[in-house]
Amino acid sequence: VTHVSSLTAATAGALCFSTEPLEAPIATGVVVIGDQKCLEYCQSVIVSCNPRLDFALTLQRLVMEPGFAIEKTKYIDPSASVSPLANVEEGVVVGPHTIIHPYAYIGSETQIGKHCIIKSGAVIGQDGFGFERDPSGVPIRLPHLGGVRIGDYVEVGAANTVCRRVLGNTIIGEHSKLDDHVHVAHNVKIGKRCLITACVEISGSVTIGDDVWIGPNSSLMQKINIADRAFVGLGSCVTKDVEQGSKVAGSPARKIR
Repeated sequence: VTHVSSLTAATAGALCFSTEPLEAPIATGVVVIGDQKCLEYCQSVIVSCNPRLDFALTLQRLVMEPGFAIEKTKYIDPSASVSPLANVEEGVVVGPHTIIHPYAYIGSETQIGKHCIIKSGAVIGQDGFGFERDPSGVPIRLPHLGGVRIGDYVEVGAANTVCRRVLGNTIIGEHSKLDDHVHVAHNVKIGKRCLITACVEISGSVTIGDDVWIGPNSSLMQKINIADRAFVGLGSCVTKDVEQGSKVAGSPARKIR
């Protein structure tokens, strides 16, 4: 095992896990933590009755092994403006003409495009909230080895939190604007030209399309999809997918037009 990966991006030497039966053959040299049925499509399976927990425990051991995590150097474009009071970790890439304000934190494996603005107090690239209980009920943290990808012309407001993904990347598309006090959980995908207003909470693995508006103090349940050009009204609690071009509001959110 040389690295960890999601199943969809797995190559030889990768360690993955699956909580569902595999639906297609896995590349040779990939090791999957999963149940007995995974042997149908994968040659190397670590059989487990709780693949997510065993993956978390394995990651905790692997990240302590010298040489497993390759340290990357950071690159800040000469035209970017980064406050000396900002904390930019190794392994960060900052594109041309981007501005990072004082007291922002940019964690490893974060890439920020050109002409972006990261306001004071923003925290980008810290671990998300991922735990799996062991047999005695103790929550075991799932290490986050993924990253964050922020497109061009994005604004991230003051005191925002954008969490890195366990595997792969949390994504904010180009020209999207996030107001202050927005929380973006791990594995979220935000499309292009979205406007996300103050105090919005976006739970893990939510997918947001292009040109979406989300009103202040709204909360989005994990794993739902908000389609292109959707409108989410003030203070909404969204628990189901929102269709393309539709408007929803309320708690729970309902279609209003």
